Amino acid sequence: FVYIFTRRPIFVNSIKISLIVTIVGTLMSVTVTAMTAFPLSNVRLPGRKILIMVFIFAWLFDPGLVPSYLLVRELRLADTLWALILPPLLLVFFMLLMKNYFEGIPEDLIDAARIDGATNTRVLFRIILPISLPVVATISLFYAISYWNSYFLARLYITTPNLKPLQLYLFELVTELEQADQRQLETATDQLLRAPLPSIRAASVLVSVVPIAIVYPFLQKYFAKGLVVGSVKG
Repeated sequence: FVYIFTRRPIFVNSIKISLIVTIVGTLMSVTVTAMTAFPLSNVRLPGRKILIMVFIFAWLFDPGLVPSYLLVRELRLADTLWALILPPLLLVFFMLLMKNYFEGIPEDLIDAARIDGATNTRVLFRIILPISLPVVATISLFYAISYWNSYFLARLYITTPNLKPLQLYLFELVTELEQADQRQLETATDQLLRAPLPSIRAASVLVSVVPIAIVYPFLQKYFAKGLVVGSVKG
């Protein structure tokens, strides 16, 4: 732990970057997911089945890494935090999970709100989401874990050291130690440099898990209910 916390001054900055990406990414992803799932949950939406099939087709037949990389480069998102947030902004599986949950909400409640003059946006954010906390909490946790654990996008798009998230920092740390000359490490006068590699790996894993482990207990009561109820309808 001392090696991880003190050997690299960029460590604290990497935690800050990971927190920014996780918080901003989760808020944006949950918002976009809800705004997509809400209209698709309305059986009276024209072309609803076609739209759902388009989302499922795009989910099953992913274009791959090269088109995604070219798109990010053309949009000039490379070497910015948006390259870590926008590509996984909407995951179709979570959208379908939320859509199925919304379909279980009585339509009379929505119709009553619309009769009172509420717009679709007001219905979603003031009525639907507050009574959908289980599925919102579940999907928020999934998105947060996805953003927090992601290092591949950072390795692919981020070159500026100050923009590297924690997962990429830990990956590079362990990789550099593996490539170092073992004899040089064993003869090093600095005791920190002689730390066993398995111990550094274990400490790295623990450091990356602690934030999610702190958040999970607050969402645990919603987790199982949101996952099961949202997957009842097919």
